[in-house]
Amino acid sequence: MNDDLDIATFAISEQQVKDSGVQPFDVSVQWPPPDGLIAKKMPIQLVGFPECLRVIDYEGSSLICQAYGALALVEDYSEREIITVNDPAQSLGIPSLLPLGFNMSGCSGGPAVIHHTRNGVHRWHPVGLILRGPLGQAEGEAANFDIIRIRRIDCIQDDGRIRATRTGWLPR
Repeated sequence: MNDDLDIATFAISEQQVKDSGVQPFDVSVQWPPPDGLIAKKMPIQLVGFPECLRVIDYEGSSLICQAYGALALVEDYSEREIITVNDPAQSLGIPSLLPLGFNMSGCSGGPAVIHHTRNGVHRWHPVGLILRGPLGQAEGEAANFDIIRIRRIDCIQDDGRIRATRTGWLPR
């Protein structure tokens, strides 16, 4: 765990993955993501289960969590974060774009995947986890878009441990 980065890892065996029936991202050939992979205006896909798409049947005691996938563009990035915006003029979403200021609760920890082409082949590479979405309806010029923050995951080492972050001014 790393409280500063708000990220944690845990071990899952190959058999547990097979038993779950999911198809994982296999990054064993190249991890961490290559330097220079992330660039401004690059397509990035976000996936999560936002609260506003949940359907609760109190009588039948069931809960349906609908997945939401959005394709946006990287607005900016740093060593720790990737910033993107939900801008109805440039973003695509399924089932459809959610309204500006929508509640992204339930999306935290969802994958952020960069789309890129290498040697003529379209590739996907997980580069982050959704950290935080809009904090309510903005005002003024900022009301035309939502800022979505993504925590970069290249701090996760091959063995699953999280590389320590630099704090303070003393070298480690």
